[in-house]
Amino acid sequence: MGQRVIAVANDGLRHFPINIITKEAKYDTSLKPLKLRYPSNAKGILINGHSFQVDYVDNTDSSSEHRSALGVSSSYLFTHAHHIFAHLSNLVGKCYWTAMNK
Repeated sequence: MGQRVIAVANDGLRHFPINIITKEAKYDTSLKPLKLRYPSNAKGILINGHSFQVDYVDNTDSSSEHRSALGVSSSYLFTHAHHIFAHLSNLVGKCYWTAMNK
């Protein structure tokens, strides 16, 4: 990830981007299937075939993370994951932001 992308993620207002470069990705046979668990404050789950989103009710700040991968504390109102093209124009290994969440 470039320093600009890390700075954008580090401000706590936008995505925490993970750029997986398909040509460089290696399959790890020791990995187990991804299991997702949703806390009791999840108010809605949307799965549409190419992405998922979980919306939270957080009036007690119960969704606060103690530390992210970048060492930043944050709280969230929704979590989502999707194919890179939903937010990026991608030319293998180079990201150009076209939309950001606030």
